[in-house]
Amino acid sequence: MASDWWKRLPAEERREYERSNAIATVPLAPHEGFAKVITTLADALTRDDGTEVQRVANVLVRAICRRLKMARAVVCVASGRPHNAQGELHGLYEPREEGGVAHITVWMRTAKRGEVVAARTFLRTLLHEVGHHLDMELFDLPQSYHSQGFYRREASLYRIITMETIFAVQKGGRRTPKNQKKSTDKKDPKPAPSTSEGLAMLRAVAAEIRDRRRDRSGPGGL
Repeated sequence: MASDWWKRLPAEERREYERSNAIATVPLAPHEGFAKVITTLADALTRDDGTEVQRVANVLVRAICRRLKMARAVVCVASGRPHNAQGELHGLYEPREEGGVAHITVWMRTAKRGEVVAARTFLRTLLHEVGHHLDMELFDLPQSYHSQGFYRREASLYRIITMETIFAVQKGGRRTPKNQKKSTDKKDPKPAPSTSEGLAMLRAVAAEIRDRRRDRSGPGGL
């Protein structure tokens, strides 16, 4: 079965997947400052202020890392989402190398229409990539699989960060505002693109853009 793909992993990686599944929450204490940061982030997105969005996203991620006493990650907010025939890339996590720092990239515009994404969508994407950083730096899960546990930790982080905001998850899983559709709880999620797959997609999209420019420009074009 496709949903059992992880059972075919090598033994060591399978054990990591099972450890990932067993961790359901993020040990982050709520803080009133999170609500202020989320409000500022939503306002910056509404104003289409990419510089401010990036600044506030870094403030939020630094606060999470500091409170969990782990290495920081730097956030870069880019414009239009890279895309190709397989879909579009919302966010990307790049682990730190020896002596370096981890990087998170989040795109703030949709691929087709170039519209600024909704604040809730942007925040979920950002926290998803932070989830990979937590796996690497806090939970000792170097493969950072998209396991059921990973998505539970992501939901746990989202609940903590959005407390006392318009994006808060209410009891029973209902979110505000009331007309917001519920998300589907996948029992065994299909693996999302890994870091290597995301980088491969970026390279493929870049190649496609170069080819289109070359076609338009003719011989000797950029």
